[in-house]
Amino acid sequence: MVKDDYDSVYYAALLKKDGTNANADESRWLIAMEFNDQTEVAHWQQDWQSNVALVTQLMQRAVNNHTWSEETQPLIDMQADWGKYYQIDGTIRSAARGGDIPGAEKISTGVSNATFGTFTDAVDRLSKANRDHYNSTLNSTQGLLSLYIFLSAILYPLMGLCVVWGISRRLRDF
Repeated sequence: MVKDDYDSVYYAALLKKDGTNANADESRWLIAMEFNDQTEVAHWQQDWQSNVALVTQLMQRAVNNHTWSEETQPLIDMQADWGKYYQIDGTIRSAARGGDIPGAEKISTGVSNATFGTFTDAVDRLSKANRDHYNSTLNSTQGLLSLYIFLSAILYPLMGLCVVWGISRRLRDF
């Protein structure tokens, strides 16, 4: 259970990092388009595609690692929000390639960033659900260990007294 929780929190952190990198690449690509720097346009396009592939792969890992019912809605929201964000990116790129850089920038800084924000919120909720389960497991384990230590502190000395009592009764036989 702990490994599952750890993996889910880790995947969520990577999702947020790689998603943020993709979002930044979109903006960098748009700036390169504005300055007509084709070398940088190609670079940021390729970087964006790499980060999108990583996000897609990590989302699949997160879905495959789905264990708790609290993860269900964040996973659904995360996938839906990423799909919307991806579609909006296509609109931004079409507008920019068509020469409407100001329109593309407006979409990028408006609805695109808002949709990306809902994606990261869903990732945060997924991470929180797994951190909560991890903390619950940790607290339960610590409680049981404390109980066992307490019982051991009482039972072992009592067992020792019983052994001494038994040996002392046998020593009288000699």
